[in-house]
Amino acid sequence: VMAEIARLQAMPRLSATTFGIAAAAALFLGIAGSAVPVRSTEAGPISPFDARLALAPSTLLSSR
Repeated sequence: VMAEIARLQAMPRLSATTFGIAAAAALFLGIAGSAVPVRSTEAGPISPFDARLALAPSTLLSSR
């Protein structure tokens, strides 16, 4: 166990600069992704008697 702990401690670690670059890249991608305009879609009416409900997982997994 002690040898494994020593081996893990001897492994090179990522520096704070690497984490800073990763955080800046994630922030940049998040801002860039939110700036891209997306077409909005309108939701259709919800009906409990819709024909598409026949393909709901609860009906597909039933034993009938």
